Amino acid sequence: MAFPYRSVTPAMGFLDKLKPQPRWKHADAAVRLEALRDLEDPIELAVLAETDADPRVRRAALARVDDPATLGRIAAGDTDSEARDRAADRLLALAGGSNPEALVAARAIVDAKRLSTLAKSDASDAVRADALARLTDARALGAVARHATHEDTAAAALARVTDADALLDIALNSEHKDVAVAAFDRVAASAPDLAQLRSIETRAQQKAVSKRARTMIQDIEAAEAARRAAEEDRRRREASLCEAVERIAGIGDVAAARAELSRVTDGWRALEQAAPASADRFAQGVRDAESAIAKR
Repeated sequence: MAFPYRSVTPAMGFLDKLKPQPRWKHADAAVRLEALRDLEDPIELAVLAETDADPRVRRAALARVDDPATLGRIAAGDTDSEARDRAADRLLALAGGSNPEALVAARAIVDAKRLSTLAKSDASDAVRADALARLTDARALGAVARHATHEDTAAAALARVTDADALLDIALNSEHKDVAVAAFDRVAASAPDLAQLRSIETRAQQKAVSKRARTMIQDIEAAEAARRAAEEDRRRREASLCEAVERIAGIGDVAAARAELSRVTDGWRALEQAAPASADRFAQGVRDAESAIAKR
């Protein structure tokens, strides 16, 4: 990176040529570094930060630069990685403050890590919104949803999260109750199994999430108990009807046998479903009963 030195034009007078060179323009980088201590002009500081040939001088100068445009150019294009990082950190500091250039500084930040840091911070509403809007990384969005200082920013980040594992992480670890509950509700919509719900109940930081998971566990367990009870009742009814239809062949009174067969078959039709083995047994019982009635 070439350092711009002011050239002497024919229009300059003889006295101008004799003026001493400013120390911040000295050919020796060590002298320029020394001169930085007393340099106050923001334009001169910006020139050094952006164009000095020595990265040490650029780094030292940019620490005193407050112009977001200059810092943005350095962060985006300086050949020295440390200078780029320092400029980006300087932008982050400016964006997180209350100065009028905060939003301009925020818009000059491009890397996801610093945008995430800014979105999670106590910066102004406009700055946080801008940082969040430019975040596309799923992990960064999840981090904002979990740890943002302001709940509205955390909720806005959650709205953009689609990954199931990220939603679960937010439900377990968000620092905001309503955000954690909203994430859990989205997890619950995918019908999690009991093992996952028990894990959530145990690990969730927010008590509201644990309570919600516990309620779902209880509902699932109650539904399963009811299903098992209904299944057991159906099996008992199947067995009872099969036994009843098998006894009909032994009834000597034809009219009574026919009446019993009608009652039993009506009861069988009332079953919503039957196990295949029971259905075969009942069908054989009906055939035997009908054959016995026909013989009589």
